[in-house]
Amino acid sequence: MIKELIHTTIRPQLQDDGGDIRFCRFVADGGVMEVEMLGACRTCKSSKTTLVDLIERTTRHWIPEVKEVKQVERASAFEQFSADHEAAEEEEVDDEEDNSNRVEIEEKGQAADSGARVVRKVNESTESSVQ
Repeated sequence: MIKELIHTTIRPQLQDDGGDIRFCRFVADGGVMEVEMLGACRTCKSSKTTLVDLIERTTRHWIPEVKEVKQVERASAFEQFSADHEAAEEEEVDDEEDNSNRVEIEEKGQAADSGARVVRKVNESTESSVQ
């Protein structure tokens, strides 16, 4: 519902002035919605006013669960995303013998026009898909 509100109401108003917004996440515990300001909004001196007067006021009006809207930078949003998924990766079993999804890059020569070629090794399936 938050994303729908952003895309239908808030985003068009920001895009009219050359800006944009990206929804990063909603933290239900504190009612905090995190967004990233893009385009002209990123460097605009009035972006904090826009954040409070337009984005926060509109969101709180239509979605009472949202108590606060915070602006995050791309790097911090990525770091939070990485931290969240790092914990999930630690729980996964690391099977070093399984190379079915491994991608290797082979470099061709040293000439300026030479490139790289991606080689993917695929293991044969034990079951026949064609019967």
